[in-house]
Amino acid sequence: MQSLQTPRYKLPLLATGQAHKERFHNEALTLLDFLVCPIVQAKHSDPNILVPSEGKAWLVDANPTGDWVSRTNQIAIWTAGGWRFVEPNIGAEIFIADANETAIFRGNNWVSHGAIVGPEGGSVIDIEARIAIDSMLEALRIKAVIEG
Repeated sequence: MQSLQTPRYKLPLLATGQAHKERFHNEALTLLDFLVCPIVQAKHSDPNILVPSEGKAWLVDANPTGDWVSRTNQIAIWTAGGWRFVEPNIGAEIFIADANETAIFRGNNWVSHGAIVGPEGGSVIDIEARIAIDSMLEALRIKAVIEG
């Protein structure tokens, strides 16, 4: 029998003769809306102290409580229907807004890249190369702020 979910992110699929297809379709679109450019607000373990708004997401940190119990390393997305969770695949990448850094899922935990700093110091300084590198880094920082 064919699964009624996509293999990677478990998005709901429609079945022939299925009632209320719009609910399943809308659920899939809600998850895709996040997955296209995944940005989380922060790492957190207690959803009870958050004031979530629709479309905002958090990376579930160690020892989660409340609705997040047993969801460590998953991504919690607040929707009109409450919390939705995404289990990351190896290699999944997210931007963590409060830390201004990117993290990649390595199988059992998220590994942060940390902030990339511009070139400094050195015995030979190539001014033109530094200007080019700094402008590329600034463009990436602006993109992260706009998308965050």
